[in-house]
Amino acid sequence: MASPEYQLQKTCITWFRFQYPRLRMALFAIPNSNDMSALNRSKAAQVMGKLKCSGLVPGVADLFFAVPSSGRHGLFIEMKAPRGRQSVSQKEFEKAALQNGYGYTIVDNFEQFQETIEEYLEND
Repeated sequence: MASPEYQLQKTCITWFRFQYPRLRMALFAIPNSNDMSALNRSKAAQVMGKLKCSGLVPGVADLFFAVPSSGRHGLFIEMKAPRGRQSVSQKEFEKAALQNGYGYTIVDNFEQFQETIEEYLEND
């Protein structure tokens, strides 16, 4: 069964691609998740090992919007289920992103995602 965060992200991406077709390539997922529930434990360990060797960094946000706005180079978006909390590594990534001139936001519902994108683009 898909996680609430996955369902939220899927809904948000679908809306975005219909709403902003010219920017559809600018918003993309960063496959950096520990959610390997569909794989058995042995296979999940192999996949995570390969991902780490190829650049996986714990805490990286779920989405990146590669459009500059209001002096920011782009926007990282962390998807959370309602009442979800950031991990320590996610907080560290947020701090690094902000220090390096990127925006960072956490969204836990579709309406919040819509508002975030619309406000971000208005300030461009």
